[in-house]
Amino acid sequence: MVFQIVCGNGNHTPQFEEQLRLVFAKDATAAIEKAKQMSSNESKVTDAVKWKLIAVTDIYPFTENLDGAVLFSNINETEMGAATIHTLRLKEKDMLTAFNAVNC
Repeated sequence: MVFQIVCGNGNHTPQFEEQLRLVFAKDATAAIEKAKQMSSNESKVTDAVKWKLIAVTDIYPFTENLDGAVLFSNINETEMGAATIHTLRLKEKDMLTAFNAVNC
């Protein structure tokens, strides 16, 4: 799902958010309709910011066995490999701390 993020009156560099969501549906048409309904139900709107669904751009059929399935992959190239690794490990630690605080 791709959203346009509009701040204030929209007089800014266009911003878009791409979300990869897991949606259970009988076929592609039903999946798109369900995604649009989810978007409508979860619409993030404040006086300052609005998320507007632009399109459902991809559908990936899957089976019920999803353990270990890759839902998203992104490759980044950086000159700061050690700093990136350090930051990712800190992010993992923070995520685990937050998860455990919610689920204890």
